[in-house]
Amino acid sequence: MQLDFDAVIVAHRKWKDRIRDGILNNSLVDWRTVEPDDRCDLGKWIQAQQGALGTNPEFQFLRDQHRRFHLTAAETIKAAAGLPQDKALALLELGTPYNTASAACVSAIVALRNKVRATV
Repeated sequence: MQLDFDAVIVAHRKWKDRIRDGILNNSLVDWRTVEPDDRCDLGKWIQAQQGALGTNPEFQFLRDQHRRFHLTAAETIKAAAGLPQDKALALLELGTPYNTASAACVSAIVALRNKVRATV
């Protein structure tokens, strides 16, 4: 299974928009569907590549950051559901656990993409 690194970067960045839209429209996605890290395209790819890339440091970092992103996104959604709109939106701001986990995940994708491109 080939991975379009740029597409998964865009997909993970779009989660912030989805959560923000859910807060604004009072229609948050169920956190239980976000928490598992093996359902999205990147998660499926990570699972499939465990044997081939499991010892690669960039791959390990991506796997860990991707897992952290999903857990943090789920926690953010859970927390946002019980807050007034302004406080819920603040959970997505710079410096928050969500923003930090999202940025780390994207950085890890970029690092592995660059490593893969350098070896091709």
